[in-house]
Amino acid sequence: MVGAVCGLAWGTQSLVGFDFHEVAFALPLLALACRAYLDGRLRAAAGWAAGLLLVKEDLGATAAVFGLLVVHKARDGRDRRAGWLLAGGASLAAVLVLKVVVPAFAPDGRYLYAGQVGDGYGFLDGWPVKALTVLALLAVTGGLVVRSPLAWLLLPTLGWRFASSVPAHWGPGLHYSAVLVPVACAALVDAVRRGARLPGIRGRGMLWVPLGAVLVLLPFQPTAVVAAPGFWKSDPREAAAREAVRRVPDGVRVASSNSLAPHLTDRTVVRLATPALLERRPAVDWLVVDRTDGFPAEAAEGALGEAAGNPAWKVMWEEAGIVLLTRIR
Repeated sequence: MVGAVCGLAWGTQSLVGFDFHEVAFALPLLALACRAYLDGRLRAAAGWAAGLLLVKEDLGATAAVFGLLVVHKARDGRDRRAGWLLAGGASLAAVLVLKVVVPAFAPDGRYLYAGQVGDGYGFLDGWPVKALTVLALLAVTGGLVVRSPLAWLLLPTLGWRFASSVPAHWGPGLHYSAVLVPVACAALVDAVRRGARLPGIRGRGMLWVPLGAVLVLLPFQPTAVVAAPGFWKSDPREAAAREAVRRVPDGVRVASSNSLAPHLTDRTVVRLATPALLERRPAVDWLVVDRTDGFPAEAAEGALGEAAGNPAWKVMWEEAGIVLLTRIR
């Protein structure tokens, strides 16, 4: 039942509907870490949580909090040392990633999203939407998530999201809530083990409450589209996108719009298509763009406009808003 709740919960469903995102790797790591924590295998729990440092830059804070939970629960020196090592190491790693590693790879030498967190607009505005996110999270566990120490793991993710000046970070949509789901489900198990009750319900019967909640919300989640006949048919734009990606040769350097990039990374060197990228070195030889792709804003049309005004670029194929160009040697 808990597995069904975890898979059908709105956070997991939003990740499924978002295309692939690296945060998907965090879900099994968090599930394994929380399971080991609940079973008292604290060093194993710390080891699984340490893997979060390899997933996404904001998860260093989550790993650090997990280390403190291990310290709090530890009953011997080895477990306590593992907890302190995780808490301290994760904190240091997070600082290095945000201040050194990511800026070293960034074209402008800075962490792009740093300016989006911590200003007055991000924290003070949007609380009706933020409250909806919290209520949806409570619904996944029937409100029992707050009865477990594991609930502390939710705060780093909720904290940076609610402090962000980007409204897309506040609500329950997109992929941002996926990492909350395995933690909430583990907290639910912990709460039931600790004897937490809902009015009129006892024991494991309480698991029917969160399962019922996710089933009620399921028609509003991305998986619901499988019931629509059109889901099983490719529309012209999808077919055109597949054909454009197929025409890109193996092993080349290609600039791609955001939604097409994941379909090229297994066999080409891919960069995000922006106007400035076309003149960077090493140069890209192919450009494939979906005109309807809105991320980053105006990047796709900007790249196409730059290439259209450059005689070194030639349109090889265009259909349904998908454009493929190559650089003429």
